[in-house]
Amino acid sequence: MMYRVFYRLTGAGDEAPSTRPVDLPASRIWGDLVAFLEHEDDYVGILDQSDNVLQILPHLSNDNYWIEIPVVDERASWGRLISGTELKDLLQNLPARFHPGSFPEFVREDW
Repeated sequence: MMYRVFYRLTGAGDEAPSTRPVDLPASRIWGDLVAFLEHEDDYVGILDQSDNVLQILPHLSNDNYWIEIPVVDERASWGRLISGTELKDLLQNLPARFHPGSFPEFVREDW
């Protein structure tokens, strides 16, 4: 499945802003982008067909990532810490629509 993706990869000097996301199949998101998340300002945002965002941020103390769905109307994000192995699996089985109910392990974090 194809997704629109925006990202910042500081170490690689590569960026696609959220105003100009690029099309990328789910099968390439890990190898082309997530594998290069190295700095605290790095991120990958994946847009579903309704423009809901699943954000992936590196957790720099180990091989974990913080993934979240920001919900502006709630002034909160729903997310969780996930291992690299779990994230690889998740990226191969992304739901068609990103909402907190699609990810039962997510917890609410108010802004």
